[in-house]
Amino acid sequence: MALRRIDFPFEHEWMEGAMADHVGRILAGERIYTPPAFEHVAFLYHPGYFYTCALLASAIGEGLLPLRLVSLLATCGSALTLFVMVRRDGNSMGGVVAAGVFLAGFSLTGCYFDVGRIDPLFTFLLLGGIRQTAASRGRPGIALAVLWFLAAWLTKQTAMVILPVAVLGLLPRGIWRALGFGLALAVVCGTAEWVLDVVHDGWFSYFNLTVPRSHRMEPQFLRLYFGHDLVPLGGAALLLSVFVWRAGDRATALLHLGWIAGCVLGSCLSRLHVGGAENVLIPVLAAAAAGCGLGYSRLDRLAGRPLCLLGQGIAVVQILALIGLPFVPVTPRFGVPVVPSENSRRAAELLLADVRGRPGPVFLPWHGYVARLAGKGPSAHVMAMDDVWRSHEPRAIERLDTALHDRLSTPPYPVVYVSDVQHNVLRPLWERAGYRVERVLDPQIAGYRHAVGSLLWPRVVLVKD
Repeated sequence: MALRRIDFPFEHEWMEGAMADHVGRILAGERIYTPPAFEHVAFLYHPGYFYTCALLASAIGEGLLPLRLVSLLATCGSALTLFVMVRRDGNSMGGVVAAGVFLAGFSLTGCYFDVGRIDPLFTFLLLGGIRQTAASRGRPGIALAVLWFLAAWLTKQTAMVILPVAVLGLLPRGIWRALGFGLALAVVCGTAEWVLDVVHDGWFSYFNLTVPRSHRMEPQFLRLYFGHDLVPLGGAALLLSVFVWRAGDRATALLHLGWIAGCVLGSCLSRLHVGGAENVLIPVLAAAAAGCGLGYSRLDRLAGRPLCLLGQGIAVVQILALIGLPFVPVTPRFGVPVVPSENSRRAAELLLADVRGRPGPVFLPWHGYVARLAGKGPSAHVMAMDDVWRSHEPRAIERLDTALHDRLSTPPYPVVYVSDVQHNVLRPLWERAGYRVERVLDPQIAGYRHAVGSLLWPRVVLVKD
């Protein structure tokens, strides 16, 4: 599936193109975290994923491919790390089960394993740190684990929810070891935060601390998380309980229980926030896969006994249940693996031709990557702009509103391609600037379907006389 869609030239998901735009800024020598502007507003993510993709893009070329390759390689790396980690603290067959459960959860996580988003890389780096921590006995090994976790934190802030719980899991190995490890993490992560904020004139902390804190929680997603997202992982939870019950080394069991609990909490908080889609479930899937493999390893040691056969049965049912999720008639549906159709390719090509045929500037707040493909100037992404408007930070909001108003009111006036004509902030802005509907896009263009996530795609064209 991944190989069949990795080289598709258009977006698999509505934010993927804007992620590529962030990488493009790095390749052009520009900073990511700058005052909000018409051309660019930073996403609320840490920069690790963008710089990793930029490093690959400098070798193979700019576009969506390097982002997808990083995600795909990180997914494979996560599966391999789970195998190695579970083999060390369980056995080889348990490692195979852990890797199998993780890869079988493609649909559970919305089919984001190979999409240009940060979660696959974050999960790989997090697992690398956990594996290194579990295997380390001396200071050099712990120092290397700290670097793994620093890389994970520089990729996604959710690490700061997961890591304190993981540190608690180290307490049975010695309170001073756990405290030293926690202090080292706090120092390196805090120092990195400070340096990045200084380099970006204070805008790094705005986008990565202020903006996420302003996101409201959606309580209805709590029921979705525990009553829908985690239900297919019941077999893994059962085998995890077996691992804790039958653990020969309590210190190792508590370490794994700590980071697994941290992933359950981290994915839950991410899911509850506005915009928390299924991609945030990748860490908790990895945690469940590890628990499944470790529990299987405990039962597998009872070879020839009924409990051994029971473990094998639970593991097989768990993997088959995850593979079969696309066919389960529940609401909301689990992710259905999709290879972009020829109709979608044609729709994107027609939109690109339409944008390219405009003699002047364009504004595509939902899909600015298409403007870049057409040789036009970049456009800030509406998701990043929404985050600014939700932040309740007057300085940032005023900068963004002023930048948008000035650009829409200054010739040459950009043509605006709109996906949501009822947007509560952009609609008043373009109405005050005197924009009107020029036309509704041809159904052939509007028929584009993303492979994952939202179905937003330009439908209406606005112009200013």
